[in-house]
Amino acid sequence: MRRATSGEILIDGVPVSVDSPSTAIHRGMALLTEDRKMSGLFLPLNVQDNMEVTSLNGRFVKMGFVRQKMLLAACGAMANTLRVKTPDLFEPVRNLSGGNQQKVLVGRWLLTSPRILILDEPTRGIDVGAKAEIHRLISSLAAEGAAVVMISSEMPEILGMSDRIAVMRAGTIRGTLTRAEALVLMGIALVFEAVGWGVRGASFLFSGQRLLVMVLQVSIIGLLAVGVTQVILTGGIDLSSGSVVALSAMIAASFAQTPTARAVFPSLTGLPVFVPVTAGLLTGALAGLVNGSLIAYTGTPPFIATLGMMVSARGLARYYTRGQPVSMLTESFTRIGEGAVPVFIFLVTAIIFHVLLGHTRYGKYTYALGANAQAARVSGIRVSRHLMFVYTIAGLLSGLGGVVTAARAASGQAGMGMSYELDAIAASVIGGTSLSGGIGRITGTVIGTVILGIMTSGFTFIGLDAYIQDIVKGGVIVAAVVADRYRHRGKNA
Repeated sequence: MRRATSGEILIDGVPVSVDSPSTAIHRGMALLTEDRKMSGLFLPLNVQDNMEVTSLNGRFVKMGFVRQKMLLAACGAMANTLRVKTPDLFEPVRNLSGGNQQKVLVGRWLLTSPRILILDEPTRGIDVGAKAEIHRLISSLAAEGAAVVMISSEMPEILGMSDRIAVMRAGTIRGTLTRAEALVLMGIALVFEAVGWGVRGASFLFSGQRLLVMVLQVSIIGLLAVGVTQVILTGGIDLSSGSVVALSAMIAASFAQTPTARAVFPSLTGLPVFVPVTAGLLTGALAGLVNGSLIAYTGTPPFIATLGMMVSARGLARYYTRGQPVSMLTESFTRIGEGAVPVFIFLVTAIIFHVLLGHTRYGKYTYALGANAQAARVSGIRVSRHLMFVYTIAGLLSGLGGVVTAARAASGQAGMGMSYELDAIAASVIGGTSLSGGIGRITGTVIGTVILGIMTSGFTFIGLDAYIQDIVKGGVIVAAVVADRYRHRGKNA
């Protein structure tokens, strides 16, 4: 077992130091290891010896002597509670079945009355009946107030037992979601899998090319949705993001052309990659700044201000080259859109804004502004300036989406980003962001983006007409908004 190199452990909000297993046990922590035979059981010893070993420093010991009668009664009661099938407590533990051996280990830790129980693959290698018993025990422990951390590689077990699911890789949490969110994702995917076999005679989930296209597509929508989520959190809306993608893509592409291209700016070809990237980002940020300024300082409703920008930005994108595409882009620029780079950009962006919204003054002000703008103003928040900043960030992320879109297509086209703003809003709302403002999270937006991507890819896979797809997506948005209204009706009363 490796020592922790970073982070901290808090129990009841108080940081604690854990430098050894004995210290952890003293703090009320318990660990059921993955390999019961290698690091859990004392196979030559009997059931009682295995159960009592972690309890020999507490109430069962007095002046160094074990209170055998009390300990035997406690072990017997625990064995009965856990339904351990053994002739008696003096049966060698090696003679028990795998499921009963696992129950003995669970009993060992329950005798310590743990406050935090860590279960590493608790049902690996045991029969179905024993699994059900272990699951029942875990649920009862959680119901009694114990904090249970279960580590498992079995998806049905995770979905059936967990209140909250964290996905980890290389010791780092890559994402979290609730059981309901996970079930929705799995349910939608399985529906398309079943329909796919019935309609197309092929698998929806097990096509690497299809999944790659889906993930790449949602990465662009996800970038926009991260910005749109922040706007909606303030109680506003942004209808311009799709058009800003097109304008940013055109401008970024015009500064990324090769010397042999029929260039928009013949004297500005072959530039370093940071030039077109910066141009695209600045274009998006400027559009967001205009939106924010109109809303914050002129009182223009967000719907009207961003609708105007949507039309204007699309017109500017067409006017910029008189409707002609911008092609022959440098290799260094198109690399931004190759392989998994767009996905990486989206995930890094989501992580950054997840941290900013949850742990910085910017995030706290954003939530406060959406919850009650007047109270935010009275509390000393510069509402107008903050609103302008939020819309500028949303525009910046739309600009980033435009850069990635142009790099993926190796060209800039005025028709790019069509209806992306609606998909971004849908992803945010499906992910739990309230259109009333003040409620939402970036992790929910990421999940909403994935759900939208699965739906879009699934509809295409089963051959559903594109117009019908738009109708269904519109229905999903309306349903999500109605559900949000009902969910928060009582809270706002």
